[in-house]
Amino acid sequence: MTTLEGRVAVVTGASGGIGAGLAAMLAAEGARVVLAARREAALERVATDIRRSGGSALPIVTDLAQDDSLANLVTQTCAELGPIDILVQQRRLCRVEAAGGDQHG
Repeated sequence: MTTLEGRVAVVTGASGGIGAGLAAMLAAEGARVVLAARREAALERVATDIRRSGGSALPIVTDLAQDDSLANLVTQTCAELGPIDILVQQRRLCRVEAAGGDQHG
């Protein structure tokens, strides 16, 4: 048995980079992983890679800057997989306006 067998893990920013890597690691340890990010096609690729490796992945397109999108992430996760055991907040939740009006986030 793997160390996270049966646990539900939500990973934000999971469409690439560190988030995708963390999601793959959690899945390899037996977690049922929810992939959350804005880029649907990229989420699907990460989910396919995890499934091909024998893991469980549920991609949910999510914009963390939108309350209704965040609520949908939690509702859909709980409805399909049960309560959330692990949250990896790879993506920050807010936008910061820099001098000159540029937004980063």
